[in-house]
Amino acid sequence: MGDRVLCSQSSNDSSRCGTAAAVVAVIGIGSHGLSLVRCFSPHYKVIALDLCTEKIWNLRRDWDSLSNVEWTTDAARISSATHILITVSTPLAHREIDTTNLRQALRTVRKHAKPGSTVVIESSVAVGMTRELLSPIMEERCLKGGISPEASSARRPY
Repeated sequence: MGDRVLCSQSSNDSSRCGTAAAVVAVIGIGSHGLSLVRCFSPHYKVIALDLCTEKIWNLRRDWDSLSNVEWTTDAARISSATHILITVSTPLAHREIDTTNLRQALRTVRKHAKPGSTVVIESSVAVGMTRELLSPIMEERCLKGGISPEASSARRPY
């Protein structure tokens, strides 16, 4: 994704559609999460959530020019998000995807996301896993789900 601009409309223009202003939360601020924060922050308020206090402190210092970003370790802050993107690591262990971090992020979403929010799992998962993991939470919390293309790779056979 890098520095590509996804939207050309003015920053957080909610008047065009008569809807509330969008707030994007990114859970897991590794390289992919940071690229999403950088991509969305010129257009929307962004909540960048990671559990590592030192990482958030360093990101806050290194990316202070991103004035539209709230860097936090407080999971409750995602309660103001209209869109939640999950970008936590899903390492491959013994030819199986370790979903521990993803399941923890989904517990955070279950606890703090407001009804009507859209949740997208951006983490690498096996085909069908997004629906399997996200559907119960969508039904329970009245959330919307977005699908990020799931693809297998010759380098990650599962």
